[in-house]
Amino acid sequence: MEAFAIPDARDRVNEAVDALVDESIDDVSTHALGADLIDIRRAIDRLEAEFVRRLHRFHRAHGALAAGGVSTVSWLRPHCGMTVKAAAYRVHLARTLGELPATLDSARAGRASFSNVTMIAHLADDVGVEQVAPLESILVGAAETLEPGAMRTLTQATRLRLDPDGVLADDNRAHERRWFECEQTYGGVFVLRGETDVWFSPSSPSTRSHGGDVAYLAPSRICSRCRKCRRALVSHPSSHPPPPAAKTRRGAGQAWSGPDSCGHKEP
Repeated sequence: MEAFAIPDARDRVNEAVDALVDESIDDVSTHALGADLIDIRRAIDRLEAEFVRRLHRFHRAHGALAAGGVSTVSWLRPHCGMTVKAAAYRVHLARTLGELPATLDSARAGRASFSNVTMIAHLADDVGVEQVAPLESILVGAAETLEPGAMRTLTQATRLRLDPDGVLADDNRAHERRWFECEQTYGGVFVLRGETDVWFSPSSPSTRSHGGDVAYLAPSRICSRCRKCRRALVSHPSSHPPPPAAKTRRGAGQAWSGPDSCGHKEP
């Protein structure tokens, strides 16, 4: 016997959304609006988690094929209005979180934000669900109390402990994809182009000024001998750090030191 979702539950969700949409907010105070934003965001997170739970069941039961689709991703695109990337990401989350029921239940109950839960899923994808499962209760507790920034730090540190070789390999691949160019065009204009882990910004808190020269702190390659090399100092002789494709005065943008400043050589 196959069970179906209760239509009354879906109707109540639609009625609640309709009530919010029809409500006038012209005379509502900012304090009340802030409270509404918090409640709406929590409801969205809970619905996202419930969507993932049902998607896991739908995917595992080959619901897309039964409905005449080629795959779950191709079925989600027209029926749920998703791009290929968004649909594939949801299916990926459903596969991973389906193996971590306590994590998904925490988000469904509204105790953990959906963003924190997805970080646990990414950790499980990196190191394997079998390694995350024994730590699930600890990670779920952290997801229910930590802000996203602190949760990301925790999951990164956990991955470093569980899979240090994988972290090093990812960092080395990211380093190999980095590139930077400073070219002079007409009129003494210099154009900066490149791809880095974190791009430079004049308002970035990671910039430091030293005697008229602006020093950019950019992530560096972690060599196999010195794991303390998290950052390298990259100096630019200009009073202000130029953003990508920005115009700078003549002579600026040429003296860049290499990102690997630790002095250690790869074996």
